[in-house]
Amino acid sequence: MRATALDMCVTPLLLCAWYGAQVRLPVRTVCADASVFDESAAFDVITTHSLMTYGDAAFRRQLVENWHRLLAPGGAVVTVTRLGSVDQAPVEPATGEEFTREFNSRAAAFVAAPELTIAGAQLSARVKRFAGAQISHPVGDAADVRVLFETAGFDVGHLHVRRIGDSTDGASPVAGSARGGDYAEIVAVKR
Repeated sequence: MRATALDMCVTPLLLCAWYGAQVRLPVRTVCADASVFDESAAFDVITTHSLMTYGDAAFRRQLVENWHRLLAPGGAVVTVTRLGSVDQAPVEPATGEEFTREFNSRAAAFVAAPELTIAGAQLSARVKRFAGAQISHPVGDAADVRVLFETAGFDVGHLHVRRIGDSTDGASPVAGSARGGDYAEIVAVKR
């Protein structure tokens, strides 16, 4: 078995490589955009979680078409995405400034450890960049998701919608975190 972890951020890639070493599964890491990643070797399975909400409709079409191209015949995409009306404006966490202040405060507490050295201004700049990227673009309803995959050349074998409640700790959710709403669980097989 070969595993490849792909992300635009190095941090999750480092975590995947570390965990792979712990369970004796070598993980190749690739820092790239999944919607344009180009690989000649075909994959059997592609798994993601909440990736489709990071971009608009054009991004989602390109992403799903790229998954189709990357998969071997009969290969599958297994993913989860938050549903929401495509007529709805993108969801920003709290207010941009409020979220940035709150996240900056939380991040400062984590980097207060003596072994970590990062200047306050550098931390604030990174926090502002991260907070600005935490926008969730609505993907539509289950029928919209099915059409997206089928149009790209997939057979949707499983599409189940599950309602998830809001966060219990009251923290501001970010794009990659669970927030209340309807989520589609999808298994789509390349035709």
